[in-house]
Amino acid sequence: MARKGMGVVIVAIIFAYGVAFTTTSLPYGKIIFVDDDFTNDPSNHKWNTIQAGIDDAEDGDIIYVFDGNYVESLFINKEIKIIGDGNVVVDGGWDDGVIGVIADNVSIENLKIENGQFGVFVNHNNFTLKNCEVHECENGLFLQGDNASIENCTFYSNIENSVNIIGKNVTLDNCSFHSSTNAIVVEGENISFRKCTVYECDWGIITEYSSDIEIYNGSFYNIENKSVWIKYSNNISISYTAINDTFCGIWLMNVSNSSIIFSMFNLNKIGIKLQNSQINEIRDCNFIGNIGYGIYAENSFNNTIHHNNFIDNGINAYDNGINKWNTSIGNYWHDYDGIDENEDGIGDTPYEIGINKNNDKKPLMNRIEHPPLFVWVSDELTSSTPGWNIDHFDDIQNAVDAVAEGGSIYVYWGSYGGVEINKGINIIAEENTLINSDEDGLLISSDNVTVKNFLISADENGIKIMNSCDVIIEKCNVTQSNFGLYAVNSINCSISNSNFYENIKGICLFNSSKISIFHCRIYNNSYFGVEISHGSVNNQISDCHIENNGNYGVYITQNSNGNKIYHNNFVNNSAYDICDNEWGSTYEHVLGNYWSDYKGEDLYHGKNRDIPGRDGIGDTPYEIEGGEMDAYPLMQEIILSPKRLTPEEIDNKWALICVSANDFPGWDQYQFNITETQPIDGLAWQEFIPNCDFIYYVDFSLETPAGAGPVNISIRTSPNDPSTSIFNCTWQPDAGFYEWTLPININITPGNPYYFVIECSPMDQYNMGGDIAPVNPNGGESNLNTSIPGWNWYFGVYGRLPNMDGFPAQGLQAYYILKANGYRDDHIIFMLWHDNDSNISIYGGHNDLLGPPPKIGGPNEPPEIDYDHNTSLSSGVNNWYELLQYNVNWLASNVGPDDEVLIYLVNHGNYNNTTKKGVFCFEDGSPDLFEDVFDGWIDNISCKRMTILIDTCFSGDFIDAPIDSGFDSGIDDETNRILVSAAGDCVGWYYPLSSEDNWAGSFFFHPFFEKINRGESIRDAYDYACSYVPLGESENVSELQNPQIIDNIGDSSSYTFLPSGEEEYYCITHSYTADGIYIVNLTVIDNEGNTGSYERQINCFKYSSCCRL
Repeated sequence: MARKGMGVVIVAIIFAYGVAFTTTSLPYGKIIFVDDDFTNDPSNHKWNTIQAGIDDAEDGDIIYVFDGNYVESLFINKEIKIIGDGNVVVDGGWDDGVIGVIADNVSIENLKIENGQFGVFVNHNNFTLKNCEVHECENGLFLQGDNASIENCTFYSNIENSVNIIGKNVTLDNCSFHSSTNAIVVEGENISFRKCTVYECDWGIITEYSSDIEIYNGSFYNIENKSVWIKYSNNISISYTAINDTFCGIWLMNVSNSSIIFSMFNLNKIGIKLQNSQINEIRDCNFIGNIGYGIYAENSFNNTIHHNNFIDNGINAYDNGINKWNTSIGNYWHDYDGIDENEDGIGDTPYEIGINKNNDKKPLMNRIEHPPLFVWVSDELTSSTPGWNIDHFDDIQNAVDAVAEGGSIYVYWGSYGGVEINKGINIIAEENTLINSDEDGLLISSDNVTVKNFLISADENGIKIMNSCDVIIEKCNVTQSNFGLYAVNSINCSISNSNFYENIKGICLFNSSKISIFHCRIYNNSYFGVEISHGSVNNQISDCHIENNGNYGVYITQNSNGNKIYHNNFVNNSAYDICDNEWGSTYEHVLGNYWSDYKGEDLYHGKNRDIPGRDGIGDTPYEIEGGEMDAYPLMQEIILSPKRLTPEEIDNKWALICVSANDFPGWDQYQFNITETQPIDGLAWQEFIPNCDFIYYVDFSLETPAGAGPVNISIRTSPNDPSTSIFNCTWQPDAGFYEWTLPININITPGNPYYFVIECSPMDQYNMGGDIAPVNPNGGESNLNTSIPGWNWYFGVYGRLPNMDGFPAQGLQAYYILKANGYRDDHIIFMLWHDNDSNISIYGGHNDLLGPPPKIGGPNEPPEIDYDHNTSLSSGVNNWYELLQYNVNWLASNVGPDDEVLIYLVNHGNYNNTTKKGVFCFEDGSPDLFEDVFDGWIDNISCKRMTILIDTCFSGDFIDAPIDSGFDSGIDDETNRILVSAAGDCVGWYYPLSSEDNWAGSFFFHPFFEKINRGESIRDAYDYACSYVPLGESENVSELQNPQIIDNIGDSSSYTFLPSGEEEYYCITHSYTADGIYIVNLTVIDNEGNTGSYERQINCFKYSSCCRL
C-alpha cells in the first residue's frame, strides 16, 4: 500500500519512531523505505522488496518496512537494522531459509517470519530479534553466535526446533514458544531465559554441555515429555518458574553446582528428576499434586533439598543416593505425622525418604507460605540462610512484620531489641532468650497474641499490653523495668508461670478486666508487687508467690472491684484494698492465702471454727489494710502445684460413659465331612464340648438343591432325642447357597457335651460347605463317616467366655481417671453392664493409677455406677438403647452453653454394608445404634465443646473419619467437637484378661487414658496410643487398627478434657521441727459437705518428709 504525503513528513515520522522504539545505539546511516506497493526509486532509497532495500544499504543503515506481505528470502550481510511497521509478513515460500544473517550487529524488529527451512539463520555475533513472530518453519531460529538478544518474540508451529542456540552471552526475554517438537535447544555459556512461556510442545528446553544457564520467571505447561532437560552441564540457575501438567518438570542428568529455587511444580508426572547429579540445591519450591513423584533422585549424591513444600504428591520423594534433605530446617511434607513438642516449628522425628536411610531430619510442621505462617529468628542467621528475609530473620521485629496474621515465630536463644506486636501471632522462644530495650521490651497492641520463654529488661515497660484481648504471656522473666507487665484497657488475658522481679512495679493493671495471673513469682519489686487500679475489675491472682515487694504485695484502688485473690503466698509483704474484692472464697474451697505475718492460731475446724481440732486454716481472718480481709487464711506456706481447680472448672465438666457389654465373646469352631451319596435317614449331628457359658449365635453354610424340603436345626443334649433340644429352628430354603448366622442366645454349661443337629430329607440332596479352620479339638463324636471324602461344611459357636474383664475394666479406667482429676459423680453418668463380678481389675499387676487397682466390690472406693444390668429402668425406657438416649437427653437438659461434655462409648461395633453406616451394639438385645441416630441425639446438647470417644470395631466409620467412604451422618460437622475412634474401617482389639504382666482393656484407649491422666493433650495421648505396641504384638496400634481423630476446634494439641492443671493430684505439705514418727490424718470435705478421712503413720527424717495420701 502506497504511503501518501511528502517525503520530508515521512522522514520526520520515521525519526520519531526510531526514537520511540529503538533499543540499540542511534543509527549513523541513512533510512531506506520498503513498501510492496512502491515503485522502486533508487535515488530516494524507496523499494518494493526488502532484499532490494538490503542491497541498497550500507553498514549502519535502517530499513523501514511498511505493512505488507513480502514473499522472498532475505540475505543480510551488512550491519543494518530492519524495522517493520504494522503487519509485515516475510514469507519464504519454503525456499530454503526465510532470513539468513552472515554479519555482526544485525537487528530485526516487528516482522512475521514464516514458511522456510529456517525462519532465521544466524552465524554471527551481536544479533537482535525483537517483537517478531516466527512460525510454520522447519526450524524457527538457528543462532550460532555470541552476544545475542531475542526479546518479545513468539515462536510457534515450527516442525522441529523453535529456537536452537549455540553460543555465549545470549538472552531470551519475554518470549513465547508453543506447538513445536522442541521449543528450545541450547549448547553454550551464559545463556538467560527470562519471563519465557513454553506450552504444547513435545519438549521444552533441552540443554547439554553448557554452563551458566539461567531460567527466570518462566512458565511451562502441557509439555508431553520434559519441560527442562539439562544434561552434562553445570552452574544452572532456575528460579521463580512454574511448571505444570508435563511428564517431567525438570530432569537434571549429570548436572552439578546448580540451583532450582522459588519455583512451582504442579500436576506433573514427576516434578524434578535427579540422575547422576551432585552438589545441586533445590529450595523454596512447591511440589503439589504431582501424580508420580515430587522429586525422584537416582544415583545422585551431595545434593541439598530443603525449605520446600511437598503436598499431595503420589509419592513426595524418592532417593536411592545419599543427599541432604535438611540444613537448619528441612521441608514441609503434608503426610508427616510427627509432633513438635518444643513448638519450634520442626518435627521431633525424621521424615523417611527412599532407601539408604535418607530422611529429612528437620521436617517443617507448617506449610511454607508467602506471607509465611511460621518463621524463625536467630541473631546468627545471615543472607546465605535458606529463606533469608522470607521466613528466616536475625531480628524479631522483622519477623513480626513478615509473618502472616495468626502465624507463629520461633526465636532461638540470643539477644534482641524491643518488639512491637500489632497482629495476632504466637512468639515462642528458647528458654530465657534475651530482649533488652531502651523503650518497651514487648509492646502488644493486638488481640490473640501468645508470648513464651523470654527474659526481658527495658527502660520503660518489660511487657506492655495495650487495648488488647486474649493475650497469653507464659514462662517469661521480666526484670530491671519500670513496670514488669503493664496492661492498659485490656481484657481476658493470661499471665502464667512467669517471674517479675527487681522492677519498680511487678505487674500493673490499668482499666483492665478478666486478667488471670497464676503460677507466677512476683518478688523484690521496689514499689508494689501487683497494682490493680483505675477501674480494673474481675481479675484473678491465684497460685502465685508474692514476696519482699516494697510497700505492698498487692495494691488495689480506684473502683477496682470483683477481683479474686486466691491461694497465694504473701511472704514479707502484705496487701492494700479499699475496694470490694474476694480474698479466698469459701471455707469449703480452702482457697485462702498464706500470710507470713499472720498471728492467728489454728485450734478449731468447721465453717464456724467451733469444732476442736486443726484444719490448716486460721481461726480468725487476716485483716487487709483498706478494709478487706482474708476470711480463711492458710497456716502453712503453699508448695504450689502448677494449677488448682476452681469451683467453676469443676462445675462445667460433664461425662457420659456407656459400657454396654460385660464379657468378651469367643469362638468354638467345628468342622464336618459328609458326601453327596451318604444318606443317613435325613439326620446329621456333631458333638461339641464348649468353653463358653452362653451362645450368641451359630455360623454355618448350606447349599440347597431345587425342590428341597424344610431344614430343622437344633442344639440337643442327646443327638437322637428331640426332647432334649434346648434350641430349635425350622427353615424352608430356596435353591441356592446360604451362609447363615443364626441367633441362639441360650445359656449353656462349659465342659458339658452338646450336639449340633441338622435334619432334612434326604440328606444327600444337600451340600454343606465351608473352609474355616482349625477344627476345635473338642469336636467330639459324629454320626457321619468322616473317612469318606466329600463335601466339607462347618459350624461355629459364637459364645461368651466367662470372667473376661476387658470392657468393664476399660470403662472403669476412664471413670477413675475422671474422678481422680476432679469430675464429680453427679456430673458423671456411668452405664456399666456387668454380671456382679467382684474382681474386675483395670490393671492387673500393671498399675498406673494412684493407689491399688480399684475393684468392683473390693476394699477400695467403689465406683458410683448409675446403671448396671440389674438396674431398674426409668418409666418409658425399655432397654439400654433407650436408656442411652434417655441419658443423652438428661445431659441436654442440664449442661450449660459454657460447659464441656465427654462421651465415651465402649462395646462391640460394626459397619452395616446395606446402609453404609457405623453401628454401636448393646449386650441386652437392644437395636443397633446407627451413627446418624446418635448424632441426632447429641445435637440437642448445647455446650462449649464436646469430646466424643468411640471404642468399638469400625469406630472410624461411626465418627465419619476420612477413611469412611460410606454414609455421612454429619457427626463430624459440628465445630465444637473433637472425635476420636479406637479403630478405622476395621476391627479394634482388647486384652480381655488382666494379669501380673498386663492390663485388661482397649489396645488404643488404655494407653490413651494413661497419657490423659498425666495431663497431656488429646493429640499427644492419641499419638502415643497410636505408636503403642501392645504386649505380644509386633506392630503398633496404628498399624493394627488405624485409629482416627477429627479436631473441629483446632486445639487438640493443647486441650485435655480433664480440668485445667498439669499435676495428677493435689500436693499437700507440712513441715516438721524434729525427727520422729508421726500420725498424719487427712480430712477432705467436698462441695456438698461430705467428709472423708485418711490416716497414715510416717517416719520423718532430717525435719522433712513427703507421703502420698
